[in-house]
Parts: sequence; C-alpha cells; structure tokens
Amino acid sequence: MGLLVFAPLMAIAALVALPALPVVAWWERRKTRLLTDALTTKDRVMQWPEFVQALQENSGTLMVEGDPRKGPDF
Repeated sequence: MGLLVFAPLMAIAALVALPALPVVAWWERRKTRLLTDALTTKDRVMQWPEFVQALQENSGTLMVEGDPRKGPDF
C-alpha cells in the first residue's frame, strides 16, 4: 500500500523539479565563474607547466577541490 502512494508522489516531485534544472545549472556555472574570477584577481591561479614545476620542486601547497555530493575522487 505504501509503495502505491509513494510512487505517484515521487513522479509528481520529479515533474515539478524539471523546470528548475536549468536554473540550478546556471547557478552552479555562475558560482564557478565567480570563484575563478576571484582567484584570478588575487593571482591564485597558475598555468599547467608552472604547476608541474612547483609540484616537482615540492614548493607551495596543493589544494584539491571536489564535488562533495559525489564523494572523494582523489
């Protein structure tokens, strides 16, 4: 009995959430762009060859960013 009530409610929730997907995707792109702009302004971004050289010299600090919703990916 519970499944018969739960399944239609989930279908309705999915249909209501569909129009919000483009807004959520835009918001995530905006957050990423703002972070990139802020880091570039503070000169906290480096090109790949500079990164490899710093890594080989063991200089600086490496911070790995991941998506917390997906769990650790390193």
